[in-house]
Amino acid sequence: MSEAIIRVIFGIRGSGKTVKLRRLTSESYRLLLINTLNRDGFTNGIVFHDLNELKKFWKNIYTKKFRMIYSPQHGDIEKAVDEVGQLCELAMLCGNMTIAIEEMNVLFEGKQTPREFNRLIFAGREPGIELIGVAQTPVGFGSAMRSMTKEAFIFHCHERSHLEIFEKLIGSDARKLLPNLKNYEYLYWNMDAPDKYEIKKDNPLPVM
Repeated sequence: MSEAIIRVIFGIRGSGKTVKLRRLTSESYRLLLINTLNRDGFTNGIVFHDLNELKKFWKNIYTKKFRMIYSPQHGDIEKAVDEVGQLCELAMLCGNMTIAIEEMNVLFEGKQTPREFNRLIFAGREPGIELIGVAQTPVGFGSAMRSMTKEAFIFHCHERSHLEIFEKLIGSDARKLLPNLKNYEYLYWNMDAPDKYEIKKDNPLPVM
């Protein structure tokens, strides 16, 4: 990969997060997307509902191009957290890929993040893994990922406690813009230029 970095997408439900995720991963030639809550619409890839079936498939194609979607149907969040840990470990072994996690705050809220997930965050660029996290709130998945974020795409937000967290990242002037963002509008922030930000807008895409 040209640059294996950590990206995060924040915003309330329906604000445009999934559209941004689709755009960021549209050209990912080695992708694992974890559809935490088994939501409809994630079909642009081979969909697995059973972790063991996914592992069998991955074992045979891990050196090639792939687009896999894991959508657990069991509804057990604690089990899903453990599964994410296993998938992060496999991603580290595979290398040179993108791993995206939907509804990350729901997945980790009130639970310790798997050590494999934290290892992936702090692994640096050597394994060549791009990590994209999607969440409705900037809390619920630990401070490690926030601290290592290279790029943030922040959609509409009006919760005061969340705005206070964002202010630490993007500054007070940028924070004031977040409650006024319309659907599909977002504030783009990059760690390389932390004092600069842009307001951008995506158009809807076909389902993924």
